[in-house]
Amino acid sequence: MSRDVAPLTKPEKQPSICIIEDDPDIAHLVGRVAGQTGLRVLISTTAIAALELVATERPHLVIADVNLPGLRGPELMEKLRANGVLCPVLFISGDASLETIDTSLRIAKALFLPKPFTAGELREAISSALAQR
Repeated sequence: MSRDVAPLTKPEKQPSICIIEDDPDIAHLVGRVAGQTGLRVLISTTAIAALELVATERPHLVIADVNLPGLRGPELMEKLRANGVLCPVLFISGDASLETIDTSLRIAKALFLPKPFTAGELREAISSALAQR
């Protein structure tokens, strides 16, 4: 007689995009556009909570505000990489100064999309970031 055997591997989680944005309205709008990719959307309004969420969920893409309370973009990126999270990161920010853009692109090796942006620009940036996987 045979017995039921548990699978040797865990079923894969549905691929996801994690949005880290302290402004709930912007998080909701970015989430709506990101949801059009067919990927599951996870939202965190704090960087600290996001670190745990990203470590657990292992998203295909992280979209994060550069100027989160308590943790700026490059520091967030450093903590993500230290935790073994290697997915692409797309930073969004209303601060489109050359220093912010340079830090995001060169030091953090992330994509950058300045606010305000259109839904089309966000979709294009998401597609570009996901193509880096």
